Amino acid sequence: MRTIGIIAECNPFHQGHAYLLREARRQTQADYIVVAMSGDFVQRGAPAIVDKRTRVRDLLAAGADLVLEIPLYAACGSAGYFAAGGVRLLESLGVVTDLWFGSESGDTGAVLETAARMDSPSFDEAVRDRLREGLSYPAAMAEAMGQGGRALPVGTPNDLLAAAYCLELNRTGSSIVPHALLRCETEGATAIRRRMLACPGDQVLLSEKDLSGMLLHALLYAPLPLSDYQDVSRELADRIHALLPRYEDYDSFCALLKNKSLTYTRIRRALLHILLDLRREDVDRFRAAGAVGYIRPLGFRRTAAPLLREISRNSTVPCLSRLAVDRKKLKPPFDAMLDQDLRASELCSLIRQIKGGEPAAVSELSRPLLIL
Repeated sequence: MRTIGIIAECNPFHQGHAYLLREARRQTQADYIVVAMSGDFVQRGAPAIVDKRTRVRDLLAAGADLVLEIPLYAACGSAGYFAAGGVRLLESLGVVTDLWFGSESGDTGAVLETAARMDSPSFDEAVRDRLREGLSYPAAMAEAMGQGGRALPVGTPNDLLAAAYCLELNRTGSSIVPHALLRCETEGATAIRRRMLACPGDQVLLSEKDLSGMLLHALLYAPLPLSDYQDVSRELADRIHALLPRYEDYDSFCALLKNKSLTYTRIRRALLHILLDLRREDVDRFRAAGAVGYIRPLGFRRTAAPLLREISRNSTVPCLSRLAVDRKKLKPPFDAMLDQDLRASELCSLIRQIKGGEPAAVSELSRPLLIL
């Protein structure tokens, strides 16, 4: 049985995702496609613009057979955490044979060469040296990467994220085979989000601006030193404390915090981690224990029953298909990981309820899987 894995945010689902699903199936004649998807919050430090049930429905309608949720700490982490969470989740199924990803180059060899370069101790040291010189992380990456060979330039974000996937495959000794697909010319997610927010229609759409009041409360009453939260450096913690009296709203506060060494994405992500109570010590425990401790399905196609049976026979971690019951199978630290996922989902539902005047959402523990 040939099963393709895809890692995606789908923030929102667009024609590029549809193209990847369609081409991966066409070129391999695979039996099934599994998508590991971000849940309620995403890498850029914001809630997903569209609720996850809608995104799952879009993926299944476009050809995915099974959609799983990436654990929160990985879904809203930097590229290395996101890649590790997605790859380890797919690996834990015991059935995925291939990993497909969109790419600016469409060159799997170049992606693999870049991954090998990133795995070098000299690369890590070069990045640290550039950071000490005051460069931002993307600029430090660009300087450390250099040119030559088939390595990819830093101005290709999808290729570099793909390299992070391949780096994780190498580190785990995975048998999953990577494939780069040249991206089709289509409107990007950033432009789509901007257009959707300008004309939302009847949808309840979220952005980082919807975190403003809750974020201020979290900053004022954070139970830990801010530097104990994931992605909050000592420098950023000091800046937050110094500038907090000038807090007016989310956007203006991010602009106040921005400097040469702190990118907007890093700032937004760090602020989200404070809001969601994502602590560095917890993330370190999750990673040390294997990064992923459960499979959390969000939806599947009825025709995927044979795939689900194979996963039940081959998976290396519990599958939480009946969340309220199956969560009892989890042991530390993965019980805490799931608690974080559930708290984040409840918070996101509350924000949607407040913004859209909607009735209280169904609890995550009782929400049924989406089946097409």
